[in-house]
Amino acid sequence: IVELEDGIVLVATNGQGVFRLDMAENRLSLFAGAAGGEYALGSSSVLTILRDRAGSIWLGTSDAGLYNIGISGELRQYRSLTDSLSGEQLDLADVYDVLESSDGRIFLATGYGIAALDGSKKDIVSVPIRGHSFGTSRIASIMEDDSGLLWAGGYSGVFIGFRTNIETLNSETGLPNENILSVARVP
Repeated sequence: IVELEDGIVLVATNGQGVFRLDMAENRLSLFAGAAGGEYALGSSSVLTILRDRAGSIWLGTSDAGLYNIGISGELRQYRSLTDSLSGEQLDLADVYDVLESSDGRIFLATGYGIAALDGSKKDIVSVPIRGHSFGTSRIASIMEDDSGLLWAGGYSGVFIGFRTNIETLNSETGLPNENILSVARVP
């Protein structure tokens, strides 16, 4: 759920797309999805939604990659990413979470691992995790703490680090369970 403006929110669903809820008019309408709406997507399974500081909307899907709706309304789909170590191009299907970091970068929790948009926001590249080959660490959730550390939870433990130096906490380091589905900041 993300607020567009006072009283108007977008609600992402797994199977029906994204709906716009106008609280003042008590009206729900299809905003984006495979069945249409204001924006036609290649998927109606939208797993995450983010409104960045510039006002763009980012939609992560379970089978059609990442979408961006720019502030002027243009729709862009991201369907591939580059493994930053091997240079291999991979099909981007699952995007479970999207984060805008304090420095304005967009990070993704994907079925392959942690990824980020490059500085021009044209391409998506992998973020290396020490001790893991890219594609072996499905990441479900990602956040940034006040000091700028990235925290990600996935099916191989918790991953912590600054932008390009990510370490792992797992059963070998004392974590009782490696299936971490969500990470959150606690006040």
